[in-house]
Amino acid sequence: MNPSTLATSNYVHTGVPSPRPDKNLPFAGRTTIFTSKVPQHGKTLTSPLSLEINAESLVLQRSGGGQTMKIQAKDCHQGGLFQMEPEPGTVEVNTLGAGWRYTGVAPGSSRLCISNGRISAYDSPELATLLGFTAQQARWRVAAGGRIGFVIGEDAIEGGCRP
Repeated sequence: MNPSTLATSNYVHTGVPSPRPDKNLPFAGRTTIFTSKVPQHGKTLTSPLSLEINAESLVLQRSGGGQTMKIQAKDCHQGGLFQMEPEPGTVEVNTLGAGWRYTGVAPGSSRLCISNGRISAYDSPELATLLGFTAQQARWRVAAGGRIGFVIGEDAIEGGCRP
């Protein structure tokens, strides 16, 4: 994570087994899902970095130049794992890691599906508009109060995305 922008690089699913074997995903060790998730706000964040950690999650927040960015990450094997929240809004560009691809918008939703051929996931927008995507990259306009999250596994399948 770049502390001056809160851009995130090399977002990895560790592949560490879950205490609940039914929640394990078929990863062979560490897997880079996103090579980057970059807010395009163009500001330098200069405030003290706020960091909150508990048994299940982490929250980072920093501001500067009229922009505030927050990242929330959860320690879980499936479900909602990550979200980036700008205030005011900005464009966010997400680039997938090797072997992953954007496969299209889930029917009846605004979720942009992601797959590696075995595992389902999606970019989870709230107050965000998809500006466009290729197999490897998505561009979102995130409004003030909005966010782009990341959901994987059973929750992604229930959300309309298939491997």
